Amino acid sequence: MKPFALAAVLALSAGSPGLAHAQAFPTKPLRIIIPFGPGGPSDFVARTFADRLRVTLNSPVLVDSRPGGNTAIGTAITANSTPDGHTLMVVSMMTPVSLPYLQKNLPYTLNDLMLVNRFVTTPMVVAIHPSVPAANLKELIAYGKANPGKLNFGSSGVGQSYHLAAELFRMRTGVQMNHIPYKGSAQTIVDLLGGNIQLAWDAPLAALPHLVAGKLRVLGTTGRTRLPQLPNVPTFMEQGVQNYDLELRWGVFGPKGIPLNVATRLHAETTKIAAMPEVKEALSKLAMEPTTCPTLKACAEQLRAESELVGNIIRTAGIQPE
Repeated sequence: MKPFALAAVLALSAGSPGLAHAQAFPTKPLRIIIPFGPGGPSDFVARTFADRLRVTLNSPVLVDSRPGGNTAIGTAITANSTPDGHTLMVVSMMTPVSLPYLQKNLPYTLNDLMLVNRFVTTPMVVAIHPSVPAANLKELIAYGKANPGKLNFGSSGVGQSYHLAAELFRMRTGVQMNHIPYKGSAQTIVDLLGGNIQLAWDAPLAALPHLVAGKLRVLGTTGRTRLPQLPNVPTFMEQGVQNYDLELRWGVFGPKGIPLNVATRLHAETTKIAAMPEVKEALSKLAMEPTTCPTLKACAEQLRAESELVGNIIRTAGIQPE
């Protein structure tokens, strides 16, 4: 299977059959799919988006958690839904682009999806259990190299954003770690707090409360600059891990073939919501920043770039398809 073909997505603006017929929108309640269990960062982002979309569209909006299959279940529901704009999915952009590289018999292809808009961007953090004798990344790397295979890290699934961030760290540092996949970020943090795993990459949202409570330590952030919410936590690159600049970019996805007028309306409403002062304030408290694509075509191009980035990490790390 070819992971991604930009031409197919750009057909959105070129004339697929569904675009020729404008339709009223919305004509029924909207459903926002989350391909993870409730309680994690994707759940928070989806509900922040849905709460405002109910108002701007004057329509009921249901948030529907559909975990399982390493996100394939929820993503397939979205990809195979009627392309009328009433079924959408909110998830980190790395998530749907990674599975075509990793699973041979998916019930969808990436070309069955379209990115309606980006919505939120945030760097990741690496959090460790207090039992790990490391106060910074240099000490974590030294401990990991002195104890190969002793560190277990959790993620929300094979090939998901946090797994890929950990794999890139392993590639850049040579630290041997064991991957423990979960069905979502919330379950990962529970096991990290319990000491069943020693470290995890996650959104700042998941780690901040436990950092404040002293139950976890955050050793680094994956962005280009420090987070204002964590001014004393240096970036990975500041601590000598070179070429390590990763961000989580949550997007609003729908099935391919949404009529152009509907896709344009959804893009406009998403952009409007991202610019709301109360949304900016709420996201800022959790180290998140609202960001959007300027156009639908730009969304398709950004999704292609995300696919290339993910593919390079998967190939270099040697993660094999199942």
